[in-house]
Amino acid sequence: MGDFNAFEFNDGYADVMGTIAGLPAPANQVLLPSADLVNPDLNNLIDTLAPTNRYSYVFDGNPQAIDHALVTQSLLPRVSRFLYVRVNADSPEILRNAVDRPERISDHDPALVYIRVGTTPRIAALTRTVSEVVVEGEGSPGRRHDIERSSDLIAWQQIGSAVPDGTQRFVFRDLNPVSGAAFYRLRATDQN
Repeated sequence: MGDFNAFEFNDGYADVMGTIAGLPAPANQVLLPSADLVNPDLNNLIDTLAPTNRYSYVFDGNPQAIDHALVTQSLLPRVSRFLYVRVNADSPEILRNAVDRPERISDHDPALVYIRVGTTPRIAALTRTVSEVVVEGEGSPGRRHDIERSSDLIAWQQIGSAVPDGTQRFVFRDLNPVSGAAFYRLRATDQN
């Protein structure tokens, strides 16, 4: 994570971020080609942002991304959010000289990554009978997870909650299953 002073895309001269991530541009698409020296490949978290938020720096009025955070494929599922904290790049240059203001202390916005620790909550198994659906899951012990059900993946209804035990597992029984297709998901709450 940091100021790589390079764009997230191949600029035709050198594909710096592609090389660092293990996905260098082909030799016929860049003046200074590089070999793939990274295994396994890394993921640039800027790709998780909406295009309008993909900048960390403004140069001559042009928003650019030259600060990046890269993670391994195994860490990616634990990343719950990535953003640039807008305290500098969007602030007017005149604030750089204001000793009583925190904005524009730099020309770069800091990158912030939220990473979930503990067991990543997930549904491990679903068992359906005529009278119930048994939801077996995993999660951080003591953390409450709301269980929601949907028949169309659009409208979700909370049907209960579960708290994983010391073995990081829980079992929830839906005693009012819907007929036809049903989908279940977990929503972690902020309560312990």
